[in-house]
Amino acid sequence: MMKHKPIINTPKEKRRLEQSIRAQEEAVSRRDSAKEGFLARLRRRDRKSLIIAGGTLFGVILAGLLFNSFMAPKKGGMPYGLCRVFLELQVQYPETLRIGMVEVFKDSTRIWFTQIDGFGSYRNEPIQCYFHREDGRGWVMDRALISRRAVDPRRIAAFNRSLPVFSEYPPDLTLPYEVPNQLRDLKFETDMFRQKLF
Repeated sequence: MMKHKPIINTPKEKRRLEQSIRAQEEAVSRRDSAKEGFLARLRRRDRKSLIIAGGTLFGVILAGLLFNSFMAPKKGGMPYGLCRVFLELQVQYPETLRIGMVEVFKDSTRIWFTQIDGFGSYRNEPIQCYFHREDGRGWVMDRALISRRAVDPRRIAAFNRSLPVFSEYPPDLTLPYEVPNQLRDLKFETDMFRQKLF
């Protein structure tokens, strides 16, 4: 059997029914607005946390890049790398070679180096390499001076024939650490350049 709605005859019952309907509608609207308010707060909170997380990530990446740029060794240009390779080919014992200081000029590169020669004497000398650029070949060595004496032009011509290899496999361009200008800042460790015998 089906139940029928009671017929409302009195105005009092009518008012009560309207009030209960209004109360139900208000409860539904409050629930919906609370739901929307929660979603809006959640969205705002997500936006804030996203901004904070993005700023933190950006700060960490920036700090890492700055740390890397300050701590990474300095790199020289290709003329320095080629002059260093030429130097390694010219000394008697390249494993005893230590690069002390590098000076870059407009048309040349000077490298101060130390080596131990065949007689066991420790020597500090400069090499100065002069380069120019050619179309299609890149850097070409014009001349070189070791201890202010000119290197045989045949050796330079032989080195220039090997230069295309260095465009494929570039040499190590790491510059040595700079020597301090003030004498009190210079802490010279003599054992750094000496080979240990025992």
